[in-house]
Amino acid sequence: MVDAPFLSIFTPTYCRPVRLAACIESVRQQTVPCEQVVIPDHVGVGIAGMYARVARYASALHGEYVHVLADDDRLASPHVVAQVREHARAHGNPEVIIVQAEKNGLLLPFELQGPPVEGCIDLGCVITRRDVWVAHADDYGRRYEGDFDHLNAMWSAGRVFSYCPVLFEIGPALHGAPDAPIR
Repeated sequence: MVDAPFLSIFTPTYCRPVRLAACIESVRQQTVPCEQVVIPDHVGVGIAGMYARVARYASALHGEYVHVLADDDRLASPHVVAQVREHARAHGNPEVIIVQAEKNGLLLPFELQGPPVEGCIDLGCVITRRDVWVAHADDYGRRYEGDFDHLNAMWSAGRVFSYCPVLFEIGPALHGAPDAPIR
């Protein structure tokens, strides 16, 4: 039997083929092999609809940890998954690892202490141990900020959070806008 990868990456996508290609390439370049599951939104349910369907795909992810990487984002360097794995091992494989994400030049999360604050943390800042992610897969909200609802539910349940000072992900804040048409 093949060992599970350290990280499974869940990538929902809709109308962003150019950005999705860059996203996939950033995962492919990792020095630690990752599993990436790309879920296309063929019917246009949008971001809120995608969060409503996360639990349907939980069994498709096999990594020790899970990260939701939007199709318009990419991993910051080929070494970030290795750095997070090193952090996880050094800290007893915490339930939730908070990393840094850069969105439109802003470094997130803004706050490192206390409960998560909506608007101060991004989906790209959260890496969750698979068993915890599966247990909370139904906690994604049915709104654009559904990722925050998931994070807040884990915090409220008393899950153990660990901060890993690694710039893990970069991308724009496109709020669901598609790629520009290719000419």
